[in-house]
Amino acid sequence: MSSRNSYVMLLGASMMQLPALKAIENLGYSSLVVDANPNAPLMALADQRAVIDLKNVEELSKFLDEFIEHHTLSGIFTAGTDFSYIVSTLAERYSLPAHTRQSAIAATDKLRMRTLLHQHGVNVPRFMELTKDNTTERQLESALEQADFLTPYDVVVKPVDSMGARGVIRAKNVKEILLAAESARVYSRSGKVIVEQYLDGPELSVDALVEGDQIYIHGIADRHIYYPPYFIEMGHTIPSEQSSEVLEAVITEFKKGIRALGLSHGAAKGDIKVTSNGVFIGEIAGRLSGGYMSGWTYPFASGVPVTELAVQLAVGNSIQENEANIQEKSLYCAERAIISIPGVIADLLFVEDARMIDGVQEIFLRAKVGDTVVFPKNNVEKAGNIIAVADNYRGASEIAESARKIIFLRLEADNAVTRDFLFGRRDTHLQSAFISGKDFSGHTREEILQRYEHITGHSPTLYKGDRIMEFERAIERGGLQGAVWYYDTFGTIVS
Repeated sequence: MSSRNSYVMLLGASMMQLPALKAIENLGYSSLVVDANPNAPLMALADQRAVIDLKNVEELSKFLDEFIEHHTLSGIFTAGTDFSYIVSTLAERYSLPAHTRQSAIAATDKLRMRTLLHQHGVNVPRFMELTKDNTTERQLESALEQADFLTPYDVVVKPVDSMGARGVIRAKNVKEILLAAESARVYSRSGKVIVEQYLDGPELSVDALVEGDQIYIHGIADRHIYYPPYFIEMGHTIPSEQSSEVLEAVITEFKKGIRALGLSHGAAKGDIKVTSNGVFIGEIAGRLSGGYMSGWTYPFASGVPVTELAVQLAVGNSIQENEANIQEKSLYCAERAIISIPGVIADLLFVEDARMIDGVQEIFLRAKVGDTVVFPKNNVEKAGNIIAVADNYRGASEIAESARKIIFLRLEADNAVTRDFLFGRRDTHLQSAFISGKDFSGHTREEILQRYEHITGHSPTLYKGDRIMEFERAIERGGLQGAVWYYDTFGTIVS
């Protein structure tokens, strides 16, 4: 029985946890929100709040020991964070429902995860731990050979305990692998790094709820990943357009992986590769997905409040009857990322115009005027996200991409970081703003010139001589943002 006198503890107070906070309230519980950041967005919305580092189990336990003397704690929950193992650790300590602590750790530590999956016959890429003993090219080559990695190398280096593609880098020789390992260790709480064989093919995200032997699938999305050697998810579209045969294979392998890890009570999220050699598990986590899938795109497409069902499990309620009576809608939902070249935001233009597009459901701006922005090397460095709904896959995608195209992040003129990005030494991973003839926001070169004139009030044909060459380079490297920054910095000086 729910009661406003009973609390559900929510780990994390960012916008990613908003659906969970709403679910807690909708189910009749009071919310206890915990985050290390006292100014995190949901802190002001919580019934009770505490400022505690979510990695600090002892401080969390000390706080809860005092809290439960005066309040009833019915469950502990998170979504879209790295801290599902903290949920299980605390749930075990206070006899609350959750995945076991050991299974949650296995679903957090990528090395332990892959080892268990491999032992249980689940398809995973070839992998090995990249220890600190492998610090020279010769040592690394020997270790890769012993682990049966094929040459020429094509691998992915990852921290074992991070999310959001932080520190995840593709590498094709031992020198690149060693450099990638240095970057990956920065994002690893344990300092551990793995290297695994790169698998070519589409990547899908899958969410599920687990109650004992029952595994209920709640959404399969196509992930749209760009900008190697990093893995930047520029959006996802749900439901997937893969064939029913492929989706059946994905679900089968995902369920095998869930059971291999011992996940038995709560949510599970999988990243799965579809290759010419079959379906492979990239990752399984003991939580619902972040990246707007579980909280926004899946509910928009299906009408199913999956976060509410997950909270039901967290407070010990069975969801079998709910699952038996689910009738999903048949809509499609697309999420697309807004990204920026490096600099400082001077203005955010045409946001309300984008909101007015039919089918646009949400626009989340993660950057504001005055913020420093970077070109993303992981999935937490984006400037915003757009969510759109339609009755078909292509329609949802086109609506989201149209809205992304309209929104314009104008950068501070004469900024040294922007200048260096456009005209300095080129990053090896990003030679051009254009992928398949379009820039980061989806503009063709012709559209860039048209929008440039609309935004600046000047024709791009005014530049002559060296200026036109610089202007064209700004476009090549920075797309529409580069073109407008060039005007804002150099004005109408034509030669």
